[in-house]
Amino acid sequence: MSEGRYLHTFISTHCLMEAESKLLQQHSDYRLIPTPRKISSECGFSIVSPTILSTAEGLEHIYTITNEGRNKDYEEIC
Repeated sequence: MSEGRYLHTFISTHCLMEAESKLLQQHSDYRLIPTPRKISSECGFSIVSPTILSTAEGLEHIYTITNEGRNKDYEEIC
């Protein structure tokens, strides 16, 4: 899988697991990663996806990922 362009943070691990379950059922392309240290979040894990998960319950923030090299930059979009 090529890395997506959107990083999604969640208010809790439970909400992240619910979103991941829905993505699995839909056979969606995504990656579960530790939340980057540059970003403050209640949950220690985030979802990287090529699309915005706007309907996920418990979604905290959505970031675009730029500078795909070693030092990624994140810009909050919602």
